[in-house]
Amino acid sequence: MYIAIAALLITGTVLTIREYVLIKKPYTPPPTPRPEQPRTPAPSPSPGATPAPSPSPTPYIKPIPVKIYFTEREIETDIVKVGILENGEMGTVDDAKLAAWLEEGPAPGESGNALINGHVRWKGTKGYFSILKEMKIGEEVVIEFEDGSAKAFEAVSIDIYKLDDIPDEVLNLGGETRMTLITCLGDYNPDIGTSESRVVVVCKPK
Repeated sequence: MYIAIAALLITGTVLTIREYVLIKKPYTPPPTPRPEQPRTPAPSPSPGATPAPSPSPTPYIKPIPVKIYFTEREIETDIVKVGILENGEMGTVDDAKLAAWLEEGPAPGESGNALINGHVRWKGTKGYFSILKEMKIGEEVVIEFEDGSAKAFEAVSIDIYKLDDIPDEVLNLGGETRMTLITCLGDYNPDIGTSESRVVVVCKPK
């Protein structure tokens, strides 16, 4: 009997550690972000010269984010694409160690608001996005894209909102270029199927 009780206590301790301690995987720094190069205007044709044919426009290819790095905390995690659910809410990923990007919105660094969410915890495991509430203004966040390129951002605002009081601009996909990171805060409320508050970190390109 005592052995069984001891085993239960040990199991309970392990579960507590998994719930409240962020267990990080080995960290690999992101690719070095490259600043955008200014475009050199084409030279004006000489008087009387036959104008050169206009080049065909390069087809637009949407950048696909695949990893997010919280560089100052040496935390990285993969990003997966999600859509809008039938209830109109942004989808999430059933994994504490992954982040979700709203594919219908802009990619991070494009014009508008790129939305990325992650869990504060999931099934007893503390999620990587639990660090959002601890972030500071100016902290760096780097996004790596499918083509191997990377773009650096910095946190410009960190706010906590009640679920019913989230400003419209937080989820608005338009406006100035920014990336909004979102996670839950507080205890799980079974009546609403989620926590009652949200941590929102807005980042802008460096």
